[in-house]
Amino acid sequence: MKHFLHKGLLIVIAFTFSFIWFVSPDEPKAEMNQFKFEELTIVLMPEYNLHPDEDVTDPNLLIGFHGKIMNQSKDEIKSVTVPVPAKEKNFVVSLAAVQTSDTEETVKEIKYKLNEDEESITLQFPEAVQPGATLKFMLEYFYTPIKVTNEQKEFSYSYSAIADADLMNLMLFEPLGTESLTATPASQKQATDTMGVKMHLYEYKNVKTGDEKQYSFSYVKVDNVTTVEKVEQITSEHSELTEALNEEQNQAKSEATAKGVFNSELMVGIALILIIAILFVVMFMKKRKQRNMKVNNPSIADKKELRKLLAEGKIDEKEYMEKLSKAK
Repeated sequence: MKHFLHKGLLIVIAFTFSFIWFVSPDEPKAEMNQFKFEELTIVLMPEYNLHPDEDVTDPNLLIGFHGKIMNQSKDEIKSVTVPVPAKEKNFVVSLAAVQTSDTEETVKEIKYKLNEDEESITLQFPEAVQPGATLKFMLEYFYTPIKVTNEQKEFSYSYSAIADADLMNLMLFEPLGTESLTATPASQKQATDTMGVKMHLYEYKNVKTGDEKQYSFSYVKVDNVTTVEKVEQITSEHSELTEALNEEQNQAKSEATAKGVFNSELMVGIALILIIAILFVVMFMKKRKQRNMKVNNPSIADKKELRKLLAEGKIDEKEYMEKLSKAK
């Protein structure tokens, strides 16, 4: 789940905001501009996910360098070298990949070589980038630069542009559960996703090689629980709550249905009893009335009965007259 959330979110970031690219220092400085970044995104994610090394419990920083490079030279490009804080405490690469399709958001992990002395990493492309062609790649790594003083946590980040960039984005994902965060410089845009994760965005156009970008962040967070862990907890609780509610609703529905069936059956039974009772009473009262009429005034009772038989068509007018004369 953690691996899925980590890879899933970063791939979305990678293809939504595009990527950041760096030229190999092995090439002469005159060749530094053999490619440019059409788009470049640096993603800062403090306390986003657990460090790949289970023994590391200090708050970590996950950084993603995502970019789209265009080869402006006449030569093909087979690799690029990216500066990384390889000597920093608990540094580890978590992902090196390229986009494998222009139409599908698919990525393929690639080989790389880490040079700790030079604090750089060389990414080896599975296919060379031809002159005039573009390529998207991503590099992501963890380390633990976050300083902690009681509940106050802080870290800084700086970027010196290694190549020109038409568009550069820097994004900071606040740790979920942060009580307050101070960013220097202040972010240009903020947004919050459905899980409550707040994002800060810095946007630049026409960045030139050598341009310096420096940032510092300070925030209050009472625990070391990562964003991914909190999201999993929320998702799990939501799932459990949903299941419990569904179960209660289903049980209530079943009980209501059973109760409804019972009530309807009971009501039908009562209705039948009442109908039978009413019919019995009506019939009883009718017969009783007829008996009384016959006893008290037989002729009148007989005449009424004859009129009834005539009205019901059980006797014709001739029979009626015959019987009526006898009743007199």
